Amino acid sequence: VYAECAAEEAGRHPRLVRRGDGIPSRGRKLREEGERRDIRWGLMKERDEDKDGDDASRSKWTRLETLGNATSHSTAQFLVATDGSEGGRVALAAALSAAGGAITGYLPVAAFSVVGSPAAAAAAEAVSGVIWVGPLTPTDRTARAWDIILPLLADVYAVGAGTGTGENAGDRTNGTARDAAAAAAAATALLSAGDIVIDEDGRAVVEVVLPPLISVGAGDGGGGGSDHVVADVRVPALLAFAAAREFAAGVVAAAADTGAWAQPQPASNTVLVMVLPEGLAAAVAWLGAHRAAHW
Repeated sequence: VYAECAAEEAGRHPRLVRRGDGIPSRGRKLREEGERRDIRWGLMKERDEDKDGDDASRSKWTRLETLGNATSHSTAQFLVATDGSEGGRVALAAALSAAGGAITGYLPVAAFSVVGSPAAAAAAEAVSGVIWVGPLTPTDRTARAWDIILPLLADVYAVGAGTGTGENAGDRTNGTARDAAAAAAAATALLSAGDIVIDEDGRAVVEVVLPPLISVGAGDGGGGGSDHVVADVRVPALLAFAAAREFAAGVVAAAADTGAWAQPQPASNTVLVMVLPEGLAAAVAWLGAHRAAHW
């Protein structure tokens, strides 16, 4: 597995490495470092199943109507809003850590993105100064630039197919091959103008950021006693590759693009997803709804 990761990162084809005696099989043990499981694995479909079932005596999501009626083992990203009181970040981080969760980001003013189970959500809500716990929605995850680009892109393809409306419709009722080619060129120009990278195969590149883990500790006492924040910006390579596999498979189905693919970038906490422009809207919607997408 590690040889495959190294080869992919270097742009080489991975070579087959046969498993010998004493080499662990590919599975959960390879996802753990020092016997400590990274909470972000719970965001993947490859997560462990809840062996204990949906036990009513165990903690569930604190806001069933918004976070979902999930089992006690379910993991998600959610938001925690606080009153900004001094030391609140340290108290929140400590409560989350004790419940197996972690802070993944800061949102002005005095709010945080978090990853964890229902127990972590309940622990966050119980912290003094926390005023709200709720979901990190697809809208929160999706860049606002798509709100402008995707409707324009849809109109470009509607015109190319001869189904445009209003002043874009013209007198045509059926698109021709020439119209389709013109629409494809116009789509590429539109995306390029919007700073969307187009690869050599004509696919748009969508960057998906995976959630970092933020370590928050007490201040060093030097001037104001502010919290000390350290960000772990590197997602484990195996987790990045698992995310890329899931993203690629999901986009192939959602965008009806059998050639769609994804490239993990562990050093930058991202996965690059390549999809044809005509399937871009469906791909962005699917990726924005995935639990492992931070933004």
